[in-house]
Amino acid sequence: MRRLRDGLIAAIQPSVILSLGLIALSAFGALLALFLLPEEPLAFGVFEGSVILGSPRALAALSVLPLFIAFALRSRTDLSVLANVVATGLRVVSYSLVVLVLSSPERVREEKRLAHAVLFDVSDSMSDRDLEDLAARITAAKLQPPPLFLRFASRPERIEPSEDNALHLERPEASEETDLASALLYAAALLPSDHHRRILIVSDGRETQGDAAAVAARLAETGIEIHALRFHADIPGEIALLGIDAPPKVEASRPFTLRAKVETTRPARVRLELKQGGLPNALEPYKELDLDAGVHTVEVRSIAHHAGPLDYTLTLTTKDEDRFEGNNRLALNLSVEGRPSVLIVSTARSRTHHLADALSAAGFEVSRTTPASLPTSREAFAHYRGIFLVDLHASDLSDARQRALLDAARLDGITLVYSGGERSYGLGDLQGTRLAEALPVSIEGEKSLERPALALSLVIDKSGSMAGVKMELAKQAARAALDLLSPEDLIQIVGFDSRPARIVRMQSVRNRLGIRREIAGISASGGTAIVPALEMAHADLSLARAELKHVILFTDGQARESGTLELVRRMRAEGITVSTIGLGSDVERALLERIASLGGGRSHFTADPHHIPRLFVNETRAAMRSSAVEIPASIRQVGRSPALRGIPFGDAPLLRGYIATRIKPRPVELLLETSTGDPLLARRKLGLGSLYAWTSDLEPRWASGFLRWRYFSVLLAQLLREEESEESVERLAIEIKRRGRHVSFHSDAISSSGELLSGHSARFSLMSASTSAPVRNSASRRTPPSLQVGNAREVAPGVYSGSFELPDFASYRLALELYSGEALIARGESPIVYSYPDEWAALGVDESALEELTRLGGGALHNELDSFNAAPIPPSRYRERIVLLPLSLALLAFLLDLLIRRTRLFDRLPR
Repeated sequence: MRRLRDGLIAAIQPSVILSLGLIALSAFGALLALFLLPEEPLAFGVFEGSVILGSPRALAALSVLPLFIAFALRSRTDLSVLANVVATGLRVVSYSLVVLVLSSPERVREEKRLAHAVLFDVSDSMSDRDLEDLAARITAAKLQPPPLFLRFASRPERIEPSEDNALHLERPEASEETDLASALLYAAALLPSDHHRRILIVSDGRETQGDAAAVAARLAETGIEIHALRFHADIPGEIALLGIDAPPKVEASRPFTLRAKVETTRPARVRLELKQGGLPNALEPYKELDLDAGVHTVEVRSIAHHAGPLDYTLTLTTKDEDRFEGNNRLALNLSVEGRPSVLIVSTARSRTHHLADALSAAGFEVSRTTPASLPTSREAFAHYRGIFLVDLHASDLSDARQRALLDAARLDGITLVYSGGERSYGLGDLQGTRLAEALPVSIEGEKSLERPALALSLVIDKSGSMAGVKMELAKQAARAALDLLSPEDLIQIVGFDSRPARIVRMQSVRNRLGIRREIAGISASGGTAIVPALEMAHADLSLARAELKHVILFTDGQARESGTLELVRRMRAEGITVSTIGLGSDVERALLERIASLGGGRSHFTADPHHIPRLFVNETRAAMRSSAVEIPASIRQVGRSPALRGIPFGDAPLLRGYIATRIKPRPVELLLETSTGDPLLARRKLGLGSLYAWTSDLEPRWASGFLRWRYFSVLLAQLLREEESEESVERLAIEIKRRGRHVSFHSDAISSSGELLSGHSARFSLMSASTSAPVRNSASRRTPPSLQVGNAREVAPGVYSGSFELPDFASYRLALELYSGEALIARGESPIVYSYPDEWAALGVDESALEELTRLGGGALHNELDSFNAAPIPPSRYRERIVLLPLSLALLAFLLDLLIRRTRLFDRLPR
């Protein structure tokens, strides 16, 4: 035991005890340093300056310095005491300097250093002339030091001067908004924080986004000055139509006043043109005005002659500067009170007075016109509730007129009725036309039975006036007609001048070669005597064995009427039909039309002899067809429709004829048919309107009794008002929010009974207000072309919302529709006015806004750039990192320590 105690006493030497004490001191120092040293930067004065330690807690690493002494005491190196002390001291110095660098020391200095930025407003409210002048002023001022240049509208962007130091301020694509707050923040981020910072605003002070005042105050707290340059703004030239209003009640045939709002930023001369239904407004088609800057109300007198929907289009033109031309056109759709209008389209010889009387009795204002007078734009038909096309040949309706009529049905909700007759459907060469494709019945291959044999008599004028080209073309026409006939048909050719001659006796078409030789021998001479030629044709046709007997009378001259009409009546009574073809301006047109009318045929006229073959071909084809069914037929109702409600068709008078057709596949609706099973009344839905096919006529020939039937006017009234009875949609209110081009909307869909309209598909459409706006009511249901369409989302039960971007500066209408499957159940509309950028609501320099910005930003509103350049620059404090010196000293101490340990500088000194 004694031996163990002596060993322990020997082991515990003073150096060991001292080393242990130093280790304990180091641990205590580390804990104390972590407790006392702050996390935030620590500042303290040094001589006349100050130093800041960015990470003062790094100094806690100095608590390990006692360990250097403890390690030196227990060192096993053979260095002398002095060398060991010096080397340990150098290590302590080197380590301490490294720790000092880790604490991020910075020396605080004060110096006049300036950094500034110039912000150019290049939004649409700044004119091009102002931007050029201001850029030139900034360049000429030669600001020192050279500033940063930024342009901004809806977002900021840095720009660089050109090689000659010129500034080119081009507008970005998105220049209709002004976000000055974002531009200030962006400029502040670019300026160095160790300089005195200034921002010069070159703007009219009219912001549409952000809060520049709040940003200026916040930047001022960080030492950034906000200055602005005063300048006289060149107001950009802009003229806009803001709206057009009509009285709440507009009655047909009573004058009223439309009021248009026009805004102009400069004095200007403008011309306002008002069109009604695509035609110049009758009372005041235009106005030329000299307007001062501001908002003006312009009154225009007008009158509506028809009840129903009526479109107005107001257009503004000017020779003065007009920045945004998209806002110079507006449209207005009115519902004119009064008797709804109906148009009857028929040829001059048609007898439509019974139809007109029935429509008048049904409460409609009736207008009549000929096919040649029909317009070719659908807008001209907008005010009509319905249009009746009575026994019209394909040649009566040009392709442009057919397109306009069908578009009026599809887009404007108009009801079209195409009726039969001797010149309609297949008899009117309607095959291949737009109207034929749209009709609910097929007009080709109407009858499944074989065509009856035809006996055709060509009565051709060969008088002296037909000599030359006319005669040759007439012979060509006869040969063309011959080629169309089948072998079972019969043909006869009677040539006449002062007296008739049988050029080709009644015979079978099988002898085509012989007939052609006879046709080639026809020559022209003599006068013109029609009656003997018709009597010869009548005599031969009476003996012909054919179910269909037809005469084509062709002449180019005058003829006596005596006896002609009586002869034609006898021929018609015997089942012989007569058509006429007149050539030239001297032809007896009235007589030929009367012959065709009494003879149950068709009349054709042309001034060009080259049209003769085509007319013969068309007439022969018409004679060959068996689509005209001239037998008594009763009416049967086979479909259900509001148009037929309450009408006892079993008691209707018999029809004496109709055109045989075939019903097309669904969704076509067959409503009425004849007792023989042929379609009589069929309907096809065309967009917002309908197209009806009535295969009998609407004249006293086949439907004379039906036109006088007391329920006929009831049928017309219900047929033209069927679209109203079918439509029962709820009204939607739409709330719109717009910020610049971005529009968001929502609608609380509640029915008239108070129920939520939930779980339905919702679609929206954006339409230009410069075209007729859709109005779904009893007078009009119009849908102009949509600029944008999309689906709205149901964000909550019965709440539908959506968003979109406006394409341009103009006035718009937003329509929202709810559908249950394919059925429309609710609809609403709301206007959107975006005539110009929001910042154009007020133009010119807003000096009060600029003064407030500079006051909050600690700057000034300068009249000239010299005052901005001469503004005093306060000294700015900046920090300088202290890294190089302590690291250099630490490296030096490390090298000296290495030198002492690797050399014997202190060998001669006692250890």
